[in-house]
Amino acid sequence: MLWRPKIKIKTKILGGFLLLLAVSVSVVSAVAFWQFRNILRDQVLSDFVLTAETKEGYVMAFLDNLKGRVADFSSDGLIRDLTAEISAGKDGQARDLLNRHLIQQKMPLDEFLLGINVIDLNGRVIASTREEEIGRDESADDYFIKAKELSYGEAYIPDIPASYHFEGRGTLAISASLIDKTTGRPIGVIANFIDVKNVGDLMTGERQIRLGATSGVMERMKTFETYLTSAEGLVLTELKFMPDAVLKRKLDALPVKKCREEKKEIAALYGNYLDIPVIGASMCLPNGWTLIVEMSEDEALGRVGDIQQYVVFLILAAMAAGSAAAYWLAWGIAKPITRLAQTAEEIKAGNFSKKADVASTDEIGQLAVSFNEMIDKINKRAEEAEKLSDAMVGRELRMMELKKELEELKKKAGTTGDNTKEK
Repeated sequence: MLWRPKIKIKTKILGGFLLLLAVSVSVVSAVAFWQFRNILRDQVLSDFVLTAETKEGYVMAFLDNLKGRVADFSSDGLIRDLTAEISAGKDGQARDLLNRHLIQQKMPLDEFLLGINVIDLNGRVIASTREEEIGRDESADDYFIKAKELSYGEAYIPDIPASYHFEGRGTLAISASLIDKTTGRPIGVIANFIDVKNVGDLMTGERQIRLGATSGVMERMKTFETYLTSAEGLVLTELKFMPDAVLKRKLDALPVKKCREEKKEIAALYGNYLDIPVIGASMCLPNGWTLIVEMSEDEALGRVGDIQQYVVFLILAAMAAGSAAAYWLAWGIAKPITRLAQTAEEIKAGNFSKKADVASTDEIGQLAVSFNEMIDKINKRAEEAEKLSDAMVGRELRMMELKKELEELKKKAGTTGDNTKEK
């Protein structure tokens, strides 16, 4: 016979309840935790899409303003007339007049301007706000080639800023065609140049701070950043964790690929330019740029860690409360059963007067009632059996007496017969 450990029913009930509680709480907590993580991730992505759209609005409004400025300059009659004279070889004082006009009348109109160039149809800079620019050949530059094809009032912004204009700073050219008032034909190109850092300030929030904002989101979040790349991934604005990357580094992150190959904006988890998992969103700008808003996954979902600690605390609290409840429940079930078992042991030892305590009306109470009824029936049958036994014993005694009397009668009868014969 196999040996089996003797485990009390209270221990079994308590252990089973605690096991069930632990499994239930753990499963529910795990599901709730991952559900919260997914909800938080989706919320962060939604917020980043909104942020990206807001930044896109800032950038596009800024670029439209730049286009409007150069288009306005292209409609300046003096600029067009002097450009026509210089292009026709009637130089004279026209070049000096045009240079002064650009410096004195146009440059002060826009705080973002680094300089202004006027280029003839051969791509040669014929006037500029900076002397060093005059004579430069721009015939192969995209901003010049595209501007020659524009209609009056239109403007063009290239995908990739230049890096060799105006002291070698990263500059963005915004160009428009100069149209002759009489013939309606192009006579040259005018280009406004701005420091690409001005676009970056829109992305980082530095411009808002300069305008009076007390702080920016970049200061509150360690890994949060927004930046722009060209269609080919060339970095256009400053990167938080890759200094000196503007116009020098190319990125091939998922948002850049999606904009370049599919013209598709995303909101997803991916590896950034440092191969760190990030949560980010992107916008594909009309001129081919990719606007990216992202933050490291660890920081974006950092609240999950706090929730995880809180969930662990709740699990421990629930286990403690459950243990107390389980002990009370096990004690409530086991106590009457134990008393019933003790009563059964006393009855087994011969104490048929012992009765089970009826402390409740539940199944255990009904069991105690039935047990007592069973004891009553046993006692009744025992009494009946005892009475029957007493009756049987009395009958046996009576039979023995009768038998004895019969034998005595026989003896007397035999004695009387012998006496008669002798006579």
